[in-house]
Amino acid sequence: MRSLIPASVGILALVPRGGRLARLCHCGYAFGRVALKGTATGGGVNASLTQNATPSGGTIGGGTELALGPNWSAKLEYLYVDLGTVTNTIVVPGAPSLADSARVQMNVVRAGVNYRF
Repeated sequence: MRSLIPASVGILALVPRGGRLARLCHCGYAFGRVALKGTATGGGVNASLTQNATPSGGTIGGGTELALGPNWSAKLEYLYVDLGTVTNTIVVPGAPSLADSARVQMNVVRAGVNYRF
């Protein structure tokens, strides 16, 4: 199972910490694309499978932002993303069905440079 980078929408609070430093607090709604790709071989028969899902859940995190100049700042941020459980059921005629579940959780670290107009 492969998960692509999630997107999130939420509230971002910037709390000044004196001078050029500020804290970031982030919480909100997250969603991402999860792909299951598999291949099975048995009894001279080959089968391949591709299933996609777009689960959603929540995100929470925090970080810090440092002013570098009048319009420039740099930030370092951590996000915990929980997109819940994704279940895939594979049905092959003449064989028992197979179910696969995976919990989709991510720890994301982001760094960036901002320019304010």
